[in-house]
Amino acid sequence: MPTTLKRLILVLLFLTIAGYAAYQLRGVWQGPRLVVATPYAGQTLSDPILLITGQAFRADKIHIDDHKILPEENGHFSEKLILAEGYNVIEVTAEDRFGRLTEVKLPVVLSNHE
Repeated sequence: MPTTLKRLILVLLFLTIAGYAAYQLRGVWQGPRLVVATPYAGQTLSDPILLITGQAFRADKIHIDDHKILPEENGHFSEKLILAEGYNVIEVTAEDRFGRLTEVKLPVVLSNHE
């Protein structure tokens, strides 16, 4: 086999392995990702009891307004929160094992509840 063909095969093999390793390690440099399903930002509510749901990816810790939340194994979480009358800002944060934070702030309004 010619030397050029051997080098080409080795380079392609190296690039394949390096590409696969980079794909597998993407979570290390991307940090946590946080998706809040409910409520949506700017929502007006009439019930003071609010169910917050969502999912966190690559996160070791999840907090809602500084309260630690225990997610399911797949990262799904749900937590009930009692809102004050008027304007509320709910802060949901996810932290990965390297201490990197992702934060979602959800402004909601509670009005007309009895």
